[in-house]
Amino acid sequence: MKSIKMTLLCLGFFLFFGCAKKEQVNPTEEPTLEEVSGTITVKSGGEFKIKGSNFSETERYVVKFNGVQAEIVKITESEITVTIPENITSGDITLEHNGKTAKVASYTVASTKVYIFQYDDGVKKLAEINLETGDLTYITGSIDYGNNTRGIVYSQTNEEFIGFDFDSNFKPFIIKIKPDGTTSEKIYLKGTGKNFRDLVIDASGKVYIFQYDTGVKKLAEINLTTGDLTYITGSIDYGNNTRGIVYNKTNEEFIGFDFDSNFKSFIIKIKPDGTTSEKIYLKGTGKNFRDLVIDASDKVYIFQYDTGVKKLAEINLTTGDLTYITGSIDYGNNTRGLVYSEVNDEFVGFDFDSNFKPFIIKIKPDGTTSDKIYLKGTGKNFTDLVIVETK
Repeated sequence: MKSIKMTLLCLGFFLFFGCAKKEQVNPTEEPTLEEVSGTITVKSGGEFKIKGSNFSETERYVVKFNGVQAEIVKITESEITVTIPENITSGDITLEHNGKTAKVASYTVASTKVYIFQYDDGVKKLAEINLETGDLTYITGSIDYGNNTRGIVYSQTNEEFIGFDFDSNFKPFIIKIKPDGTTSEKIYLKGTGKNFRDLVIDASGKVYIFQYDTGVKKLAEINLTTGDLTYITGSIDYGNNTRGIVYNKTNEEFIGFDFDSNFKSFIIKIKPDGTTSEKIYLKGTGKNFRDLVIDASDKVYIFQYDTGVKKLAEINLTTGDLTYITGSIDYGNNTRGLVYSEVNDEFVGFDFDSNFKPFIIKIKPDGTTSDKIYLKGTGKNFTDLVIVETK
């Protein structure tokens, strides 16, 4: 009997401590999150991964973007993957589990804003365009600018627009415009030059302009405080009929478009150290081009508006071959620049129809286009399409 009691006691001892030991091996732990510093940018419809440890497929988690619940698509021990909801506003990403809420990160929503300058008498204001309705929201009062502009750029570094124009005496100047509507005084370009175009900004926020006076034809960096010009090239056979210049971040070079004396169209590549490529002639018989534009991957495009063509084409920057990415589009007679939205992966162009009514059009890289989106109001004079993105 004593032997049986001892056996039972040993068995109970083993079961108790055996169970206790098993529970210690598999405890229920709260997940540990990896800290996300600063403010990140997110895009609705994209994916977001919460990184950490101790996540489990059998547990219930709730992820919210500023209070809007996200769909969880995958859980592993070290990650929770969610789809970012639509119609969110900037705020915090939170994770709820077992009645506890933890902050994952602060975020802002990726956005695209496109602006245009209206220079009708009595207006002369910069306006944001509603890309769905065509409504204009003026962000400035009336500015003494807009009659002979040569493009406008946006500096992410200084959060300001920089425009170029000539005054009533044909003296060239730049002007800086803040998104809150405040503007600088006119900053006159130094020197005796009278012929300028192709305002462009590089990846570091430096602004350049091409001077094409006889015997000059040089690309110059502009001192945005004094108006002094620092020429970064020698004289280039370029500049009489340019149609814009873009900056390639990957190759650290400017790409310009022009026609030669025989009206043959070409591009030219210009390095910040002043070296330039040979002219790279566009292949084919086209004669009418404008709206040079570059996308996020540094592919360069141009719009050809010869009769029966009117297509957007990618340019092979080595051979000059054109690859059309669209069919024929009712666009291209009086365009005022084309911009590319990295957030929406689309081009936005501006033109006037046959009745001189201004409109924008959106073009996807797969060739699909929106309907014409007419600008609201009675304005007839617009120029300087420019894009500002949070991405």
